Amino acid sequence: MTAYAAALLDRSLSNCSLKPQCTARPERRLTPWEHEHLLEAVQQRLDANPEAIRQRRTVVPELAAEMALSIVAYNLTRVMNVVGIKPLIAATAL
Repeated sequence: MTAYAAALLDRSLSNCSLKPQCTARPERRLTPWEHEHLLEAVQQRLDANPEAIRQRRTVVPELAAEMALSIVAYNLTRVMNVVGIKPLIAATAL
């Protein structure tokens, strides 16, 4: 979190009735996450190449659909092994 965002957070919490439970100081000091530099590097790369996120948005749904089909196939195989094929066909017949 940037110092600016932390300052905004401090100002928005200055009138909070629960603030004494969080800190005894007049302000709350926030330390950045130890891997914050990685998030900032990724954001800089995305800012430099906005087309990358558009390309990723087209790839992710395809992977999700493929994963969903794999899960359905796995679960169907389990049902066939537990119940049997003939009872499954009978149960799904219209």
